[in-house]
Amino acid sequence: MASTMRSRAHWEESFNIQKQRLGKYLNHIDAKLSFDNFDVYLKDLEASRARQGLRRLLEPNVLDRIKEFTGAVNVLSQADHITLFLWGAIQAILKTRLGVRAHEHIINLTEANLRRQAVANGIPFHRNPRFQGRDTVLNDLHKILRSRDGAAGTSSQTSCIIHGIGGVGKTQVALEYTYRYREDYSYIFWVRAGSSVQLSTSFASFRRSLMPNIEVQDQLANVNLVRDWMVTNDRWLLVFDNADATDVDLSLFWPPTPHGDIIVTTQRRDFSHWAAKDIHLDAFGEDDGAHLILDIIDSSAQTRSEKSIRTARNISLELGGLPLLISHIAGYIEGTKAPLDSILGNLRHPSGFKRIWAFDSTTSTNFQYGESMTKVWRLALNSLKPEALRTLHIMALLSPDEVHEDLLFGDWQDAELAFLSDQRRHEFDAVRKSLIDRHLVTVTRNTKSTKLSIHRVLKKYILQQIDDEGNDKLNLVFQHAVSMVHRKFPHADDLQTPNSAASLECEQCLPHILSLLTIYRDWSPKVKATFDFATLLADTATNYMWERGLTADAVDILETGERVCNDLSHMEEIRPVYADICAIAGSVHETIGLSGRATALQECEKGLSLRQETVKTLQERGQDITVQGVLQLANAWNDVGVVKLSYGDFEAALTYLMESQRLKRLHKAETDIPWHYGELYKNLAIVKLHQGDTAGAEEDARRSCELCCSGRTEKDASTQKARSILGIVLMNIGKTDEAFKLLKGVYEVRKEILGETNLHTRNSLYLVAELHRRKGELCEAESDFRLALNQCEFSWSDESIARARYHLALVIKARPDKLNAERQREAEELTRKARETRDRVALSDERAIIPDDELKSFDFIVSLLAGRWIEKAR
Repeated sequence: MASTMRSRAHWEESFNIQKQRLGKYLNHIDAKLSFDNFDVYLKDLEASRARQGLRRLLEPNVLDRIKEFTGAVNVLSQADHITLFLWGAIQAILKTRLGVRAHEHIINLTEANLRRQAVANGIPFHRNPRFQGRDTVLNDLHKILRSRDGAAGTSSQTSCIIHGIGGVGKTQVALEYTYRYREDYSYIFWVRAGSSVQLSTSFASFRRSLMPNIEVQDQLANVNLVRDWMVTNDRWLLVFDNADATDVDLSLFWPPTPHGDIIVTTQRRDFSHWAAKDIHLDAFGEDDGAHLILDIIDSSAQTRSEKSIRTARNISLELGGLPLLISHIAGYIEGTKAPLDSILGNLRHPSGFKRIWAFDSTTSTNFQYGESMTKVWRLALNSLKPEALRTLHIMALLSPDEVHEDLLFGDWQDAELAFLSDQRRHEFDAVRKSLIDRHLVTVTRNTKSTKLSIHRVLKKYILQQIDDEGNDKLNLVFQHAVSMVHRKFPHADDLQTPNSAASLECEQCLPHILSLLTIYRDWSPKVKATFDFATLLADTATNYMWERGLTADAVDILETGERVCNDLSHMEEIRPVYADICAIAGSVHETIGLSGRATALQECEKGLSLRQETVKTLQERGQDITVQGVLQLANAWNDVGVVKLSYGDFEAALTYLMESQRLKRLHKAETDIPWHYGELYKNLAIVKLHQGDTAGAEEDARRSCELCCSGRTEKDASTQKARSILGIVLMNIGKTDEAFKLLKGVYEVRKEILGETNLHTRNSLYLVAELHRRKGELCEAESDFRLALNQCEFSWSDESIARARYHLALVIKARPDKLNAERQREAEELTRKARETRDRVALSDERAIIPDDELKSFDFIVSLLAGRWIEKAR
């Protein structure tokens, strides 16, 4: 105890002395740095000394712990002054606790050693022990990224595109670089860049790692936070892996900073413009390919016969020299111990081999797919036991990256899935091993989960193989995959009550849902619609897309959901699911504005008709109508009323809203279903504004807010929606100051929980700016309108952008003291663009009656929930 106190005192003394040397760097010291944080390392050192003497200090396990600690702190500090301070403090406490001069034994842990402990985020694989044949490429890549003077990350940003055909080893080159040159970096970020969803998910993971205390759900906000971090920090490496999709736009994710290193791997040569340099990765030559084959099947051999080398060369040629395919075939040879001559004969057999993979590296970066790939994978797949093959079949229906093993296990009734029951999890180790041994999957693990990945070309090949089996095999596997994802995905409330929880589960499942969506479209009618699939799509749009304002993605999923329901129209039980999809589709399209309003009305009327048909069928049969069924019908009446309000047809809207209220009051009190009554009162408040009943509008709006917020937290998205509506009503009745305070608060909370670029957040910012304008606070109004329009295309509809542009032009012209020729031209251009958009969207809906008053016309074209000045009845 006394020793501990002396050590602690010495630590504090050294700590304070060293802090005096830091000057302006003092604020960079991590508050968590303390004697207690380091004490665990000291105990290990003491135990090692007691057992084997000081030489134990130099062994890797102890030394690595010191490196990890000092390296992690050094990464936090990012300043040489702070590094010296930390190293001095660590030496002081080591000397005090261990006696003698233990610190001298580890004093050779220089700054270079400290830098080796780079924080790696997202790297998908362990280092490949058999990596070979790319030393020249790696040297070239390192020269490109280190072409500037000084240490990495200190002068200017360098970048390199690695492009070539799929399977040529681009990812492996980038992976080896992150391990071989890790000492050059403090942070390494690995991005799965195959789609916009993967890019956003990777950056969301980086944000959680870098800024764990910040809660953000908006995709672009995560991206911007990470990019901003990269601007203010250096010594990082960013890898965009498999940026192959034509719709992937790296500009949103590329850090706008003069430092840092960036690698992009892609099959596309036209991506070369993204980087300062590019490397075209060719296939292996026959010698390198042969060496890889022989190394995999017998790495211990000291000498190899000329015949085996020659045969291995020929196999490499048959496989097009692609490392991916060579590793597959070599894995098969290793596992089966088949002679090389036999393998080469099988690959060359005229009845089973058609060469469809051709590549001339001097003229093209694109091979043509060939039978060589088919043959390789056929041999590997034929070597699997049925359980392993079924696992691959299911994975082929899902996203190829990061299938969480937990997704596969459950209480499955189908006998083919019995091996994936929870009770037999331990048996899956053998299945996994066989897939790894044949190089058919890769596995990544962390403390929480095990994830399997499959090559995207192998996925396509397996899909084709499943289809070739016939007997409805592809459809059966599709239904298995749907069941697995649906079981994992959070289910929507029967009344579609908003739920902002379980976002992590939604994120994990979304790539697989999108994969199933694509397969359903591409392989229908071989892949058939099911009730389970329809429900999964409805839940996805409700629990994830719609809740987070991802309008475009939600529309895509809902359109497929309707197609599924139409294919199942003969099933009576599909009606409620179809009605759910129509209700969400109506809400999503109404959010767009006038260009989506006609579709919104059509969807809501269809949903109401489906609810009515269900009730009618039960009545004709003499069966009881459930309370839930009545409430769903009431909500359908309300949904149509909302779209009528958007059109300004207040009289018709009132009819629908009153019927909704009547049905709800028949069965449930306000306290039973507060959110749904709150929605009703919100809509009635809008009607009363139009009628000129300001007192009634305010009363209903306040009651709506009270009910919708009941049982919800301050940071629930629905709470902020209710407060926003109350603010809109208050500004319409002239209570400007209260409305401004309320809407400003909504904006701040939405910015925190949804992100600054979320469409709901932008709507709130617009309302704050508009109230500034109404109050004559033109400087603040201009600033907020400009902020709302910044990067607005990411989430805002054309209608909302047009309205904001028009109002910004009004503010610019209303500031004569600032109005010069340049600002005048800007205002005129903003007005021109706004009118152009308004006139274009007006043509999309024949039923729309655009107000003659220009200011009101821009209010009319946006969504009702975006906030409007409600015109009173004449």
